[in-house]
Amino acid sequence: MLRLIEARLATALGRWVALVGRHPHAVLLGVMLLSLLAATASWRHAGIDGDLERLIRPGPEQAWYRHDQDFKAAFPDLQQTAVVVVSGDDRSAVVSHARRLERALREDPAFAQVLAPDLHPFFETHALYYLPPDRLQTWLTAIAFDPSSLDRLLARGPGTTPQDTHYVSILLQGASGGGGSLPHGELVDHLRTTVATPSPAEGVQVRLTGEIVLEDEEITMALTGIGMAGSVSLLLLALILGFGVRCWRIALAIFTLLACGTALTLGWATLAIGEFNTLALIFVVMFFGLGVDFAVHFGLRVRDTDVVEAASSIGPALLLCMLTSSMAFLAFAPTAYRGLAELGVISAGGMVVAFILTLTLMPALFALTGPPRPSASPRRAPRAARLPARPVVAAALILALAAGWIAKDLRFDFSVLALRDAGTEAMATLLELQDAQQTTDYSIAVLAHPEDVASLRASLQALPEVGRVTAPENWVPENQDRIHAELQQAAAAFDGLDRPDLEPLQRLLGAQPFDLDDLPDAVRRLSIGQDGRHLLRVEPVTRLTDRAAMTAFIEAVAAVAPNHAGRAVVEWGVGNVVVKAFTEAAMLAFAGIAVLLLLHFRSPLWPILVLLPITLALLLTFAIAELTDLTLNMANILVVPLIFGLGVDTGIHVVHRFRNTGSVDGVYRSSTARAVIISGLTTIGTFIALAASPHKGAASVGLLLAVAIGTMLAVTFVLLPALLRLLPHRGQEDRPGLPSPPDDR
Repeated sequence: MLRLIEARLATALGRWVALVGRHPHAVLLGVMLLSLLAATASWRHAGIDGDLERLIRPGPEQAWYRHDQDFKAAFPDLQQTAVVVVSGDDRSAVVSHARRLERALREDPAFAQVLAPDLHPFFETHALYYLPPDRLQTWLTAIAFDPSSLDRLLARGPGTTPQDTHYVSILLQGASGGGGSLPHGELVDHLRTTVATPSPAEGVQVRLTGEIVLEDEEITMALTGIGMAGSVSLLLLALILGFGVRCWRIALAIFTLLACGTALTLGWATLAIGEFNTLALIFVVMFFGLGVDFAVHFGLRVRDTDVVEAASSIGPALLLCMLTSSMAFLAFAPTAYRGLAELGVISAGGMVVAFILTLTLMPALFALTGPPRPSASPRRAPRAARLPARPVVAAALILALAAGWIAKDLRFDFSVLALRDAGTEAMATLLELQDAQQTTDYSIAVLAHPEDVASLRASLQALPEVGRVTAPENWVPENQDRIHAELQQAAAAFDGLDRPDLEPLQRLLGAQPFDLDDLPDAVRRLSIGQDGRHLLRVEPVTRLTDRAAMTAFIEAVAAVAPNHAGRAVVEWGVGNVVVKAFTEAAMLAFAGIAVLLLLHFRSPLWPILVLLPITLALLLTFAIAELTDLTLNMANILVVPLIFGLGVDTGIHVVHRFRNTGSVDGVYRSSTARAVIISGLTTIGTFIALAASPHKGAASVGLLLAVAIGTMLAVTFVLLPALLRLLPHRGQEDRPGLPSPPDDR
């Protein structure tokens, strides 16, 4: 029954290609119009979202997710913010410039909220209450002996030294939630323009960081990398096709297919997804590598025969490749890893588009330009495919065991900071603030009732992984009555002096004790939730730029705090979701592909021959990654569905040709071997181009996938022919009446 279905499918594909050949102009016009419509729809309606939390779909059973949602509800002013950081050695110049910026930002309707607690007059008036006892006495003594030193001491700031670097942070939110293709692009550009004028004084720096600035930098680098990789990959593709195919008709058809296929896949992505995450953007470059596969195999088969016969002979194999590749990509769809789920949906649609265009657009072009001329050069099986079978299989088994042993130590780094370029403004500023123990988005947020704050803060501060813990109570100094008495005593010494220049000093000395209720509204909104709970900010003692540091920090805090939230915790939770999703998707992809292969080949032998080389290629790829210190991360983990999809395609083509020819040498002398090489090289070229992307996540994808595809090609031309030579019978055993081929073992 299945054999009859396959025969009818081959006949149907041949008839379809014949129909296309009779109406090439209409087919080309239809494809071009659909492509233009899809590209226009994508340009107008597609968006890009760099929000980390959209990469996953956590459930309420995840404790970290519940805590993070609780934190967001209690402190909405801390969500989706940009931070203007003013810094320098001269405190007076830093504060003065920060005040000018604060006024300009408050007057700008583009910003709905501007909060700068450090600049509130309340803290200038009460500055002496925040001095340690020894510093306070030193300061008061200096003023008592030399009142003229007041201006110098006030400019430097109470309790500081001339060598201190002073930071003033201005927290702000946009008036709108973004929108368009770059959700924060206009706001960040406007913010950069605003803070650029007036120019700061010498020695004062003004930089931007914060969640939305980091997201905007990431999206910008991703788009830059995609554009650069696309241009380079097209150039490499032209070179590879020029030397490998040497047929302008096939090259023209492939480039036309890529142009139309990219536009149609963009249209599908816009319809199915709408807003692309930074991982899903990679599909544009991926389509160049994956779309070429079908086109090269079909074009070279047409060169050996005619268009209709090529469609009938290779069409079923192309259909199976499309289904198995789509299965590999769609394996992430039911998981909680939304980033790869969306990429999988887009890529699966791209595979369908590539299959349809291969058997529609290419035959139409061949009907207009004429069929490719047959290759006159004789083909010879590569030397690697003619190595002795048994030694090759034995060596592959030993290599697999060694690779598996090495790959078992491969690490998964869920840190998003590790994927970002430390040299960009937002990242460099964030890392500097972490080093200076300043509060950042990557501190851990802990909510606690007022009566629990003191004990919880002490427990957290005692942890070796914790650098600093701040709470609303930090704004209320201890021993205020004693300090107030000392200030009154110092003020009495100046009562008899009638000098206008002592007014700033009199304000400092006349400040009254205060409590939490007296703090400015800006401070309370950022430290006391709407439900009355207090926010504790826990800073790490080291930078959180790698998995080990972040895990140690979060686990230490989690052991003490009743709840913990913030971007560091979210990334940690997302990483755990990704690992689980990766495991689920790999198992689903493997099982689904195995079922499809069993249904097609009607025997377990051929699926095993297809899947064994893929398994070895994966083990070797992971071993190379471990030896070169290339960790898996939230971006390059998509190597698994890709190696499944591409590896299965290659195995299907080789096994399908072997079943038709019955000879290993026949397979590797045929157009199939050349198509596998050309397709693999174009895919490697595509991902090598992506490896040069300024977006570190995309670059890691390109590098690891280039290694994976190269490994897969080596396995295809060394191990797979050896396995085929060891078969007790040949591929034509199910074709009665055909003579047995000579033993080429």
